Amino acid sequence: MFNRRILKFSTTLITLLAILNHHNVKAAGELSALPFCGNASNSNSPKNTGAGCLNESGAGNIANDKYCINKEKTVIFKSTVGGSDSCLEGPTLEANKYYVFDCTGGSCVYKDYDAVESLEGNDLKYVIYKYENSQLKQIKNDNTVVINGKLFNCPKGNISTFADNGKCGLASSRVTNPNDVYINPKNDGSITSALITVGENGAATAKTPVAGSIYLDLNSKDLSEDEYYRLIKCTSATECTIINSPEDGTYLDESTESSSSYTKFIKCKNGVCTSEDVSVTQGETDIYFNIGISSGLTNALLKCVNPSAASSCTKITPTNGDYYLEKDGGKLIKCSSTGCAFVEASTTGAYLDSGSKSGSDYPNVIVCTTPIECTSIAGTTDDIYINAAKTAKTDALLKSNGSIFSAITGNAGFYIDSKNEKKSLISCTSDGTCTAVAGNTGISVGYISVLDAKKIISYDGSAFAEAAGYKTPDTYYIDGSDPANKKIIECKTSTDTVCTNKSYTYCYEETCKKVADGDGITAGEYCISTNGKIYKSSCTLQTEFTNKVTVNGSNYVLATATAADVAFANADGNYLYQCNSSNICEQVTEPGFFDDTTDTLLISDGANAYTAETGNENSYYLTKANQLILCTDTGVANCSPVTSPTGFYLNSGASMSIIECNGSTCVLRDGVENDIYANYGANKDADTKLPLIKCDEDSCDEAAVASADVGTHFDSGNPGKVIECPTESGACENPTANEGYYVISANDENIIQCKTVGGKLTISKVAHGGDTNKPVYYLKGDSTISKLIKCNNSGCTVVDKPFKGYYISEVDGNPAVLSCNGTTCKAETSIATTCSKAGQVILYPTGEGQDSYVFALCSSTENSYLMIIIKSDGHYDSFYETLTLASASDFPGNSSQKTITVKAAEGHVFLLEDAKLPECGTNCQGTTDGKYCTYTDGVNLKINKSDGASCVTNEAFTTLLNTIFNSATETGDYPAYFKDDYDNTATVTEAFMSYMCTITVSGDTKTLNSCKLVKGYSTKTNYCSGWKGDKCSSTTCNNKSGRISENNVSFRGGNDVALPTAPATGNIVIYSEQPNECYGIPGGQYVYLSLTAKTALVSNEKGRFIII
Repeated sequence: MFNRRILKFSTTLITLLAILNHHNVKAAGELSALPFCGNASNSNSPKNTGAGCLNESGAGNIANDKYCINKEKTVIFKSTVGGSDSCLEGPTLEANKYYVFDCTGGSCVYKDYDAVESLEGNDLKYVIYKYENSQLKQIKNDNTVVINGKLFNCPKGNISTFADNGKCGLASSRVTNPNDVYINPKNDGSITSALITVGENGAATAKTPVAGSIYLDLNSKDLSEDEYYRLIKCTSATECTIINSPEDGTYLDESTESSSSYTKFIKCKNGVCTSEDVSVTQGETDIYFNIGISSGLTNALLKCVNPSAASSCTKITPTNGDYYLEKDGGKLIKCSSTGCAFVEASTTGAYLDSGSKSGSDYPNVIVCTTPIECTSIAGTTDDIYINAAKTAKTDALLKSNGSIFSAITGNAGFYIDSKNEKKSLISCTSDGTCTAVAGNTGISVGYISVLDAKKIISYDGSAFAEAAGYKTPDTYYIDGSDPANKKIIECKTSTDTVCTNKSYTYCYEETCKKVADGDGITAGEYCISTNGKIYKSSCTLQTEFTNKVTVNGSNYVLATATAADVAFANADGNYLYQCNSSNICEQVTEPGFFDDTTDTLLISDGANAYTAETGNENSYYLTKANQLILCTDTGVANCSPVTSPTGFYLNSGASMSIIECNGSTCVLRDGVENDIYANYGANKDADTKLPLIKCDEDSCDEAAVASADVGTHFDSGNPGKVIECPTESGACENPTANEGYYVISANDENIIQCKTVGGKLTISKVAHGGDTNKPVYYLKGDSTISKLIKCNNSGCTVVDKPFKGYYISEVDGNPAVLSCNGTTCKAETSIATTCSKAGQVILYPTGEGQDSYVFALCSSTENSYLMIIIKSDGHYDSFYETLTLASASDFPGNSSQKTITVKAAEGHVFLLEDAKLPECGTNCQGTTDGKYCTYTDGVNLKINKSDGASCVTNEAFTTLLNTIFNSATETGDYPAYFKDDYDNTATVTEAFMSYMCTITVSGDTKTLNSCKLVKGYSTKTNYCSGWKGDKCSSTTCNNKSGRISENNVSFRGGNDVALPTAPATGNIVIYSEQPNECYGIPGGQYVYLSLTAKTALVSNEKGRFIII
């Protein structure tokens, strides 16, 4: 759960180790701090007469000429045995100056500024202090410091005991890499660069980094010689930061740069990083992401080669539209104008491999067996692949000449597909749409080759191959594109004559005999001749078509074997032909046919058999790749093309089919059981509200949002989007998924996680981890990052307006922390395990198991002042606390107050602020329709409500007063209660805020005079703290100080104050040592209360002074 370097033992043990460490309870020669010095009677005044400085116990001397420090760490002393005043103050302390001591042999010797220059070696034998704010502060905990041109590093050392923490040494580079760097601590103004390199004996030299560069942080070396747990990342030439928890991946080791070439990687896994040699198989090229570059194309990728015997990498800048094969895992990388990222690959096409590019030539293509498993392969002569990165018909295919690949036009017809070992074909339409098809492997079945119409593609028993179509005079083949109807291909005259195919029963023009077998056409039936003309069995040329539909000069006719002139309204499984003015006809193979002048709509069954459709209300049909038809009502007269359709539509022409459109073209796609799509149809926002398309095992259909559909769904049509349905029977949204989380449904045990991995956003379901009394919070996947999701044993819900504060979360099952500032929320990247300031939250392991931890609030700088938010058993605790911050910014969302009050409950701790209705603004335009607000009338605060256009007035305002103050039967003060969504409620326990309003009652008329926000008891039993996030209550206030009991205001110690008898009033002042949830009072404040016979409210009036 935690990084393996976080200690698994208690705070008490950590404290003990720290004490032993500074008291030097270790063998001589291993001092990690100056020893304490003192005398037997007064350890704060270590000076002695006639003897050296005594040790801490006062029982022995500090060795002659050695140094020690008093317990307050304000003075350094030097022991000089034999003098009249032999325990003397050491070096004169100056503000912000560093003091170096050589602590070997069990004692310490001071090295002044000049002596530092001559220090040698890299042993950890120095102890360093900085005099700051009248205090000597020791340099340790992996910190570095530059002193007189020397860089010292002070590592934690053995993290199990901290035995070496505090020892410092002159920094050095690894022997294997003299170009190693350190972050510049910038304590020495002589070196201002972001990085420092070190030479012999720690000599520090400025180094200007390259933007995007990554280095090992040498101060993070683990117990192993070769493992590190931090990196240095430089985002610019002047800015470098420490990466405390490096993501898994391969980073370029910038320290190995030589002439823009690099020989080592930094590889990180599970938070541990190692340096490894670049290793590439000789003659091959490996491509990696340059993880140091977060956006843009400049140096976005790494290209690694091994031309001879040594491997190395260079940074490369790809161009928009390039594709590469990533080395680790074989995923496809696509580069656009904004940068490079993983993309899901086509499994039917191929991509020009930019990693293999030489000059302007592409020797290889990338082919993929799954969306995330790809390889780079070289081509052989006439290899052809579908271009998965096609931009137009002119580059629909990729063809090899044996050494390089080039894009070629995808003309209508068939090609051999090299993708599947030539066991399948590529079929292209006239618009350049190319798809992989299985191909017919039957005997005598052939396809005319688009590359050479004189050749026929046929199956040779193991793969498809091309060969000359003409073998004997007038060679015939069954047309592979429609073998069921025995259409044929004719190759005649010679091998230099192209082969032709026909779409009807093929016959000779002169005799009308079947070309296939020489038999005559059955009486009353029709055939199509070699020149595309339609004949009847009597060999009568069909020139006039009574039922033709003319579009753009071409006549469209329907035909069957027995009828060449079918009425379009009667179409039922007929073939459709397009004939020109010379009566030469060609079969139509589009998905459908539409003509608005004749109100004709035909839909193909997928095998070129067309049936007439009448059109239904809000139904969609695809007739061409660029023609989506919408029928708004029954009857084709109500049908018309949709302009630039985008999204997914239910295909009314087939029961298990979806129409997908991209704004210019549309395609049919089969629905799969359990698929769910966002319905982009015309009825998406209609009263019927059918925002979804759902598919079962039999069909796809439009659907309303059922109770089980409320929540977020994977978009079956677009892996980069989600479908969000917030309410039953309501509308849905189809946003692009953002990094974060989405609620699947209110009671689902899982949650949708959207996470960027390798530059690509991946969407998956994960267990949310919430349980009874154990809430877990997540960042909702919105572009504004302003909402949270709260999960517990009941499921997950969206928190629309998170309070300012900290929330417990999880990442991959490990505890994490979120913070919200009132506007946005974020994941905290670094959470401490011990307290260093008030207002801080910490996570620390309990040592009771891998998943056992405590989430706590620091009320001071000491660990002993912890307020537990999540206990070690995983359940939450609740409390109120007033904090004094060192800086107002030490708690999220706090603006300027250094003294704040917070509340912990349900796994989060948040800032307590006054809860109040929003201001109405001019004509209530700043208020949501139907919600309440306040406005000022002279000096009086009043309440009103928005009706959407303005504030309510006249009769509506009278109704408002009667609704809120229905119990007001006489003039007086009455409470009004409001929810946190600013709606009114008569139920106190639903309210989060209350106003006490003065109402004048005259007959049936009520007049609102003034109101004030309630903090305290609005009746003897109902109270509101007036704090955001605190519900009003009708039960006994938990805080005994100031609660109303019977007719008294009760205080600790029995100092009860009787409520005055009506109509009298009274005023008292109370002092609250701790936060008081009865009245919304921070701890440590005096507060005035105004009392009546049935109320006790915070007031500005003064009166009797009573201390609780």
